[in-house]
Amino acid sequence: MFIQQTDLFKGMSKSFMEELNKFIVTGDYKKGEYLFKAGEPAHHFYVLQQGRVRIIVGLSGHTITMASNPGESFGWSCLVGFDSYTATAECLMPCTLVKIEKEN
Repeated sequence: MFIQQTDLFKGMSKSFMEELNKFIVTGDYKKGEYLFKAGEPAHHFYVLQQGRVRIIVGLSGHTITMASNPGESFGWSCLVGFDSYTATAECLMPCTLVKIEKEN
């Protein structure tokens, strides 16, 4: 499975991965679609399968990074205890992403 090959989940136990797989949602997103915006409630964590996502910090629209390699993850705010996203994520081309809800 794709998610097991990413750096974040590599080496996790089989039982952990089986439990995680219950909560994974894979979806397709359009060019120009925002996955989340800075200040919005942080509900999901994402792993890129295909495409390119721009990660923007601040109101000036300063790009700090690009997710363009399969397995790159973003939306960390929900994993590290923040209630809202600290950045904005925009699809620069059609994307396929794995999405995991914070509560799960």
